[in-house]
Amino acid sequence: MERAWNNKLEKYCQTFPELGEQLTKRMRGELEFEHLLTSMQVPATVQATRTFNGQVFNTLLDRVPSLMAGGADLWNSNQLGDQSHRIFDSVNRQGRVIRYGIREHAMAAISNGLAAYCHQMIVPITATFFMFYLYAAPGVRMGVLSGLKVIHIATHDSIAEGQNGPTHQPVELDSLFRAMPNLLYLRPADAEEVIGAWLVALSVKNRSVMLSLARDPAPAVVPSTSRFKVAQGGYVVVEKARALVTLVSCGSDLPHAVAAAAKLSASNIPTRVVSMSSIDLFEQQDESYKVSVLSACRHIISVEAYVSTTWARYCTASVAMSSFGYSGSGPANMARFGLDMDGIVRKVKAHVESDPDLLKARWRLLV
Repeated sequence: MERAWNNKLEKYCQTFPELGEQLTKRMRGELEFEHLLTSMQVPATVQATRTFNGQVFNTLLDRVPSLMAGGADLWNSNQLGDQSHRIFDSVNRQGRVIRYGIREHAMAAISNGLAAYCHQMIVPITATFFMFYLYAAPGVRMGVLSGLKVIHIATHDSIAEGQNGPTHQPVELDSLFRAMPNLLYLRPADAEEVIGAWLVALSVKNRSVMLSLARDPAPAVVPSTSRFKVAQGGYVVVEKARALVTLVSCGSDLPHAVAAAAKLSASNIPTRVVSMSSIDLFEQQDESYKVSVLSACRHIISVEAYVSTTWARYCTASVAMSSFGYSGSGPANMARFGLDMDGIVRKVKAHVESDPDLLKARWRLLV
């Protein structure tokens, strides 16, 4: 049977050489995306990561025929663009965008099936709010357990999501997906890191990827981010000689950490900042690199608007959530929970001035 199929494939490639070449490239998993992403320009103004991600996604969908996307009724909010001409249905079987409706579990399960069909022939992409991937979690888990390449786009990923309130604010969900074996969870901070996240997502083999993206623009530009360093998981974005504190952050929390570091350094608490969009990728680096990034600071403090269950392996303390979120504007919520610049500065100052015995105290949540 296999020999007969291979003979048909050979005849097809001889009869239709251009289409045959496309088919065999897809069968080999050759996506041809690197130049698109390495040469892509970032906007001059600050954008939400979900917004710029939509631009990257549209460029890739136009140029990489292996991609087949779909959303669970939140396509416009995910900001993935008008794809009405690409809808897959009974009329248009050539469409590459599936309208799943409010069926998150089915979306993940169907995407697993697409990924399982002729390894890497199709690279499925799903999209919904981060909180609603809780409904899709069994399907996501089965995909990573099976070694399937599926890319999940999770927007509205923090308490800064705003007025929808705690039902839509995933303070605990990162813990599930960061802990899930073979799922690569990436939380880029800005447009530059979004490009880097896609470079990683399209390069990996035999595993699924989740891109965790923010609803609103960052309050400021983050210095020194790099699309190429995202693959290292974590890297220094603000260096400081003789630093007393290293702040480790990611996603939409990173700009707040950078602003806080500047204020702390001006207050005689020299502070450096690390962007760590992927703990998993950072773990894969050699020991000397990890030591160079985290440095020999007395205080290594994570800053992230999630319940902190993952940072104790690196950090001595965390500025984090300890409750569900709140229905309020993004800036108001960050201030309410002490995760804006002023809140971070206040908590870090109090912690440093208390001069804890770190061997006895171990990790602690800063309040």
